[in-house]
Amino acid sequence: MQSVISIQRAQEEQNTSSLLELVSICERLSLRLFSCWRHRLGWPITRDRKTYRVCVKCGMFREFDLSGWKTHGRFHLPQER
Repeated sequence: MQSVISIQRAQEEQNTSSLLELVSICERLSLRLFSCWRHRLGWPITRDRKTYRVCVKCGMFREFDLSGWKTHGRFHLPQER
């Protein structure tokens, strides 16, 4: 009986990991489809203690690290103020 339960648990864990992999793939695909493709970023801007660079075509922005002078993270849509 113990072996049947352990086999069922192993199958459940495998199904869970497969589902998480599928969700990750879908998330990456949607980011590629709906994220900024142009990558024409302006100079870094600091506002409210956050530094970021903005795409000059669509207005999407990415975080910017002043100490390393590198853009990082995902693109974000501008929020209305």
